[in-house]
Amino acid sequence: MTVTAAAAGPGPVELWMDGGGPAPVTVPVAATAGPYDHRTIEASFVVGGVRDLRLRLRGPVRLARVGFSG
Repeated sequence: MTVTAAAAGPGPVELWMDGGGPAPVTVPVAATAGPYDHRTIEASFVVGGVRDLRLRLRGPVRLARVGFSG
């Protein structure tokens, strides 16, 4: 599965799977020119079955949108 996010940083976006899943997927967001200067970032991860997924923003990260494929 691939997650794609548009975010302005700096700071990481973490994806956690509930139910004792593996360590979180961490996607770093580099510093941008301003709070609305979003960059598109991508990360791949493996997940099986139906799971709850949580996103956690660390630091002054602004998340504009997030999408999943695969």
